[in-house]
Amino acid sequence: MSAVDDLIGKLVGVVTGRLKAGLSTTSALVQNQAKLVAEETVRLAQLRTTGSLKDDDEGFQDAVDALADVVKNFNLALVNLALIGAQQAYDDVMDAVWGSLDNLVSPLGLQGILKPLMP
Repeated sequence: MSAVDDLIGKLVGVVTGRLKAGLSTTSALVQNQAKLVAEETVRLAQLRTTGSLKDDDEGFQDAVDALADVVKNFNLALVNLALIGAQQAYDDVMDAVWGSLDNLVSPLGLQGILKPLMP
């Protein structure tokens, strides 16, 4: 296997592994938050149609606003998980690339090439 093929394999492996780990975390969050949002949506509809908010426009609007905040926070959590996953994938790729570079130039006595910082 060539050095190029070896590095391609490493890069695909680290990114795939990171994405799978992130997907597992994200799936658990989505499942929990989807349940919360669905239950709250149904509860709110029931309160509006047959419950204490049936004739309470102001209370209903407050509840709708609160539900919107829950959905907004859910989306922000997903964005944050995506950003964390992107940072981790970047770090993994950099480690693989610079590890390979060190291995390839070490026969020349060149090692410890500094990795650039994430832009």
